[in-house]
Amino acid sequence: MGKVLRPYQLEASDAAVEFLTKRQGKPLIVAPVGAGKSLLMAELMRRAVELYAPMRFLSLAHTSELLTQNAAELALHAPHIGFSFYADKLKQKNLTGQCIFASIQSIYRQAWRVPKIDVAIIDEAHLTGKKDTKMYRGLLDVLWQGNPDMRLIGYTGTPFNLKGGWLHEGDDALFDEIAYSISMTDLLADGYLCPLETPQMSTRIDTTGIRTVAGDFALSELEAASDRPEIIEECVREIITHGQDRKKWLVFAVSVSHAEHIRDEIRRYGISCEAVTGKTPAADRRAHLQRFEHGDLRCVVNVMALTTGFNNPKIDLLALMRPTRSRVLYVQAVGRGMRVHPDKRTCLVLDMGGIIEALGPVDKITVKQARSSLPQDAPMKSCPSCHAFAYASARECIKCGHVYPVAEGEVNLNDTASSAAVLSTQKVEPLRIPFDSVTYKRHEKVGSLPTMLVEYRYGMKRYREWVAFQHTGRARAKAMQWWMRRTNGSPAPLSTDEALARVGELAKPVAIGVLKQGDFFEIVEHYFEDELEVAV
Repeated sequence: MGKVLRPYQLEASDAAVEFLTKRQGKPLIVAPVGAGKSLLMAELMRRAVELYAPMRFLSLAHTSELLTQNAAELALHAPHIGFSFYADKLKQKNLTGQCIFASIQSIYRQAWRVPKIDVAIIDEAHLTGKKDTKMYRGLLDVLWQGNPDMRLIGYTGTPFNLKGGWLHEGDDALFDEIAYSISMTDLLADGYLCPLETPQMSTRIDTTGIRTVAGDFALSELEAASDRPEIIEECVREIITHGQDRKKWLVFAVSVSHAEHIRDEIRRYGISCEAVTGKTPAADRRAHLQRFEHGDLRCVVNVMALTTGFNNPKIDLLALMRPTRSRVLYVQAVGRGMRVHPDKRTCLVLDMGGIIEALGPVDKITVKQARSSLPQDAPMKSCPSCHAFAYASARECIKCGHVYPVAEGEVNLNDTASSAAVLSTQKVEPLRIPFDSVTYKRHEKVGSLPTMLVEYRYGMKRYREWVAFQHTGRARAKAMQWWMRRTNGSPAPLSTDEALARVGELAKPVAIGVLKQGDFFEIVEHYFEDELEVAV
């Protein structure tokens, strides 16, 4: 008997299976840290075998930790599916399993030895950068020669690569569509992720003048700016001050030397601490992490070693002493503290590199467009109806047809959100717009369910929202709330046409509240006259 899936896990699995059975393409499933990607992959295999019993899978990842983690989940959730490993670091090269868990580094040159594969799965798909894409592409091309009908699906918490480009765009893209996404904001709201806190910091590593290479700071220059005794002393002093009531600390460093200097400084305060880097022997690494897990070690300093494939839900303090402009590294690092555990209420994030100010709240990050002709940063947004990702510049959601707000004659808004807020859930007061008129229209995109377009005009400016009466899940729930608030609780329409026929029942707000999200405005509040009178 497999695990009981959460509602969004069922939705994600349905989307993945739909691609296998009814649709073409190479989809991505986007699920942030803590969403249970290992379980999602196991559920995909379980359901695929139910439908097509003789299926064989190849599950690819870049670390042995991920391979063993995903295999353990499959063994628990679908024990009838046998598996084997093909990974140098695991000292196993077995291609006989119904599911072969393989490291891309070990198997891509041995593609000719791999038996016929029906479904190839890539875990942590955001790591398929240009160099890695060549490895994956070379392997997959050989596999497709053996089975032209082989399906490919990727799982990731961040649908963009280390350089900031979308995984499903560009000439070298391995994937072509986002089949399903669940937002970090929703997982936080539903209690599946641990809330984050960010105190005001008095120490910051100065990155002024450091070049950016491939979307992030040049490492040699960053190390020179970060690995300085006076900087380390001040940063560690803040960690000690803020971490007094925190039990498990994870620190991110720039280099091996930097990590060792941080470790030594933390030890000066009598805190048990070890460094885990690419040079740490495997046996020592396992011993350090076991001590950390069992509570015998309070702090671990790491250098790009514990950003993926490392899950310790008890971590309640993150110290970001590795400044970055990589959105992937930022999300992965902060995600290490977002798993829930009964022993912690929040996770404290200490940002010593100005990361949060530069990249914004971790649940509302921005992403660079993939096309070289458009190198500027473009905000990433989530569709309020179906939660699919899109550029802020996109006019319509490619999945459900929702049309995004357009700010014509843009209002001059300063950034009202605290630049140090690691989550967008920090309360930010919206700009109140006393609009002139409101209209209701039907909006429909081919292949998508219709929605009701509500457009508010204020002078030459327009602000829009879409009410999805015919959708399911969160979108339908939001539509019902929207309607009932305007009709004193009368039943919400079942269709867009019914809603348009009943617009005469709707009370009109006297103003709307908008927040600037990148280059567009999102309607986040409605102000009604009777509610304002009560408030007064």
